[in-house]
Amino acid sequence: MEHIHLSVIHKRAVWAALLVVEKRIDELSQLLNHIPNQNIYCVENDLSAEQLDTAKTALANAKIFIAELAEKYQLRKDTTQLSHVTQTTQYQIWEALSDTITKLKRSYGDFTEDEHPEELKADLNKLIGITEKITSA
Repeated sequence: MEHIHLSVIHKRAVWAALLVVEKRIDELSQLLNHIPNQNIYCVENDLSAEQLDTAKTALANAKIFIAELAEKYQLRKDTTQLSHVTQTTQYQIWEALSDTITKLKRSYGDFTEDEHPEELKADLNKLIGITEKITSA
């Protein structure tokens, strides 16, 4: 395969775009292979078997083409330590829960006593404590 030289700035832009695309493809591939039915959300499969197969094939072809583009334009592979991913994810969880605790009163008004605001706050803080253990090992 012929290699094409891009300037550093163009290479970085193409690499960043392909990184986003490949991550989204991976997320969608995971979703198509395991339709989630979680506690707070689920995804309803409204695709036929043929549509699923077509989508899976297209995603696989896209991954192959991304690999070809990476070679053609000499794009480096980004390596991230799993510990970094878990720390970042744990922080995002903490941020979402902490912001929720803060915003509940400020942005959404006062609670009534029937809503048990202190219990809700304690429950959210408990979830923060549980998720902090993601990175404590």
